[in-house]
Amino acid sequence: MVNQVKKKLLVIWRRYAGRSGFTLVELLVAMSIFGIFMAVIMGAFVQVLANERVTLKLLEATDNLGVAIEQMSREIRVGNGFSGGSSLSFERPDSSGATTSVMYALSGGQIIRTEGSDSAPLTSSAVHVTSFDAVLTTNSSGGIDRPTKVKLIIGIAAEDRGLRIVRYVQTSVTQRVF
Repeated sequence: MVNQVKKKLLVIWRRYAGRSGFTLVELLVAMSIFGIFMAVIMGAFVQVLANERVTLKLLEATDNLGVAIEQMSREIRVGNGFSGGSSLSFERPDSSGATTSVMYALSGGQIIRTEGSDSAPLTSSAVHVTSFDAVLTTNSSGGIDRPTKVKLIIGIAAEDRGLRIVRYVQTSVTQRVF
C-alpha cells in the first residue's frame, strides 16, 4: 500500500515538475501594483466622502437660509421706508398699528435681525453667511408711487477639511401696497 502511494506521488510530481510557478519577485511586483492601485482608489473614495460632507453642510445651510429668507420676505412685504445696501432697514406695522423699526444685517457670519433695541440671529450658528446685500428699486411715474422691490443677495459657505464651497442665493420681494 505504501508503495502504491509512493508511485502515485511520483507520477503527480513528474506531471508538474516541468511546469514553473510564480517567482518571489513576480509576486512582489504584483502585490506592489495592487497596493498602488488600492491607494489611488482609497484616495478617490476619501475625496468623495469629503465632498459628500461639504455638500450636506451646504444643503443644511441652504435649508436654514430658506427659512430666514421666508421670514424676511413676510416682513418686507408689509414694510415701508426702506434703506438698503450691506444691511436692510425699514419700518413695519405691528399688531396695534404703530410702526416698528426693523433691520437685517450681517454680523459674525450670521444674519442678525434687530427690532427696536432687541437683536437676535436669524440664521443658525451652523450656517456661515459670507455676504448680505439689499438692492432697492423704487419707481414713481405719472404721479403714481410704485411698490418698492427689494432684491436680497446672500452668500453662504460650507467648509470641511480645507474644501470650501460658496453659493449665492438671490430673491426679490415686492412691497405690498394697501
